[in-house]
Amino acid sequence: MVVDFVTAQARSLGMEDLSAKLEKLLIEAEDCDLIGRLATDLNKRELFKKMAIDLHILADDIQAAIAARAPKGASVGGGTGIA
Repeated sequence: MVVDFVTAQARSLGMEDLSAKLEKLLIEAEDCDLIGRLATDLNKRELFKKMAIDLHILADDIQAAIAARAPKGASVGGGTGIA
């Protein structure tokens, strides 16, 4: 389901737009990860950690869409793995 959405977005957006969305998702994922680490409430901590994971997955999907559209031999940005 997520991959279908990302594929549809990739078709309708230019490469720069996808790159901007990728960067925004990565920043939001980092923010959620930080909030999760700093939260004192255990439920909120788990919620923000899960949100960070979901955002990283979306970012990975967008990065794959960018790579699929990139010309052969072109390099795509760094990894989005969770530390």
